[in-house]
Amino acid sequence: MGVEQTRALRHATLAMIGTIIGAGLFGLPAMFREVGFWPGTLLFWGVVTLVTLTHALFVEVILATPEKMRLTGYVKRWVGVGASRVTAVTYPLQVIGVNLIYLLFGGEFLAALARLIGLPDWLLGWQILFWLGGATTVFVGLKLVAKVEAAATWMLMGTLALSAVLVGFRINTTTLSEGNWSAFMVPYGVFLFSVSGMNVIAEVADMVQRRRTDVLRASLVGTLAAAVLSWVFGVAMAFTAGGTDRAPATLGALLPGGFAWLIPTIGFLAVATSYITTAQDLKASLHLDFRLPKVAAWSIALFVPLVLLLFFKTNALAALDVVGTLFTGMNGIFIALTALVVAKLARRPAWVTVGGYVVIAAFGFGLIQRYLLR
Repeated sequence: MGVEQTRALRHATLAMIGTIIGAGLFGLPAMFREVGFWPGTLLFWGVVTLVTLTHALFVEVILATPEKMRLTGYVKRWVGVGASRVTAVTYPLQVIGVNLIYLLFGGEFLAALARLIGLPDWLLGWQILFWLGGATTVFVGLKLVAKVEAAATWMLMGTLALSAVLVGFRINTTTLSEGNWSAFMVPYGVFLFSVSGMNVIAEVADMVQRRRTDVLRASLVGTLAAAVLSWVFGVAMAFTAGGTDRAPATLGALLPGGFAWLIPTIGFLAVATSYITTAQDLKASLHLDFRLPKVAAWSIALFVPLVLLLFFKTNALAALDVVGTLFTGMNGIFIALTALVVAKLARRPAWVTVGGYVVIAAFGFGLIQRYLLR
């Protein structure tokens, strides 16, 4: 493997990790706290298994298609126009919803850092500044996105590890045996949001020039690495002694004195690395799948979440659940449906067919449980 190929693989893997570890990370402590260690851990790794399989199926779809597309284009090519009309709504809405959440959290974390160094605490101003930085990076293009993503992701992983070490010695081990099994499925949407990276798979394929081994390695290693880091952070923050509230804004109080800066730093890095990649993906989807000019695609991808931020009030944690369960679940089903067609027409391995049915059943159950059984 040459130097350039190794570098591309590293950047692609870091892009997966940085995109997956985003705003959903800060919903994990409250969810683990609500259901307990064992129920939460069982559901979390069940969701990780489902997402990892979905990512692998999407890789097969991408590699079987000569043209560069995004989800709506793949569905249209392999499944049909009717199905693509659904994803023409669900996929952009998923990414727009995700990026709105990133703007909400990103501005809050920037404002928290600003307070620590004595700068004005103007939340909307910091949210707009966060948007402006992300918009500039996305406008320049994929190469800059990869470089910024790589550097920020290394810093993100370092600060996440440091926070886990700082609180790890203060975990109240007696609470680990407690479990609220009756609320087992409550964290499903937040967990799904926190570990899903389907929006970046096509970008990862582009980064490594669609080399099969590299795409699979980057997507699967990146998914599992992000899941491990997220689980460690979520569990450590959920069961550390002290306080009862595990809302994102209060997590810093669990850290020793002098480390108040760590949580907003982790938050900013997590959200920034995710935002620039998902915004880039939406721009690419609008250009490749909907045939919009690049400037129009860039404008819609970046300005629609900003307009929603300016004119609508929303609860970020509630939005995590809706985007995770509804849009991620529906798009996961369409990825699986497309993979089933690809397996039949392009002669993919047998696991693709089996995996496709498993993913459809699992996401279908999640949607039914969330919207029909409650």
